[in-house]
Amino acid sequence: MEQVEQVIAALEGNTESSVVLATPLEPRDLSRFCSALSRCWKVRLLVMRGVQMRKAEVESVMAALEGNTTLQVLDLSFNELGDAGVKTCLIALTLGDGKDGP
Repeated sequence: MEQVEQVIAALEGNTESSVVLATPLEPRDLSRFCSALSRCWKVRLLVMRGVQMRKAEVESVMAALEGNTTLQVLDLSFNELGDAGVKTCLIALTLGDGKDGP
């Protein structure tokens, strides 16, 4: 839980370009994390390995990244995204680059 608080605080300060989260997020923390992520335009690296994300959680994270033009690396490995979650990521990331989508 401490790591989550530190990551959220850094995002809220808009000081982080690299975000590494290895702790599962509780629903209230996911909401706070996504809110902070949506306001932090410097994020270039986002690693959320094994944080027990599924399709619903990845939808929230992708929505938070909408408009981010600096993201270069996204690592969501060791989560339970399933085909639907991966498709959600691909659509969000494709639409986020200004193209018409897949």
